[in-house]
Amino acid sequence: AVAKKRHLRDERTMLLELADVLGPCDRRDAATAKHPPLWFLDALSRYVAETEAAGGMDSQQAQNFHDQFTILEEAMCGCEKIKKTPIPFAITSHLRTISVIFFLLLPLALYGTVGTWCLSVNFVVSYVVIGVEQVATECEMPFEHNGNSLALGRLCDTVRA
Repeated sequence: AVAKKRHLRDERTMLLELADVLGPCDRRDAATAKHPPLWFLDALSRYVAETEAAGGMDSQQAQNFHDQFTILEEAMCGCEKIKKTPIPFAITSHLRTISVIFFLLLPLALYGTVGTWCLSVNFVVSYVVIGVEQVATECEMPFEHNGNSLALGRLCDTVRA
């Protein structure tokens, strides 16, 4: 979980968090891995295979572990897709252009109804719509390290406990 969190945030400092569980060789290999989360899954798969071969677990237990590793790998792929698939620029540009035109024309439409308050009403409506657009932009990057992202740190703490 720590490796995936750091990978999704483009951070390569996971080894400090994992120093108490990794040996020196594993730390070196994880640090040089092209995709550390997959390296950890591969290392866990090798460990399960070695333990099964040594008689430390039966084949059913080993298969259960491998099934869970597959589920974790699929979840990691889903996270990668979310991270690497931004909202297309054409859609963002089009929505922003429409919003600007709407905000420029809204006072003309409101003047007959609210009179001189049309600029104040336009400001409030603009503030709300631009706020929603900012929230959408933040939701586009759920793995970043800010107040609006997923709580990956707490998830890692839960897995570690």
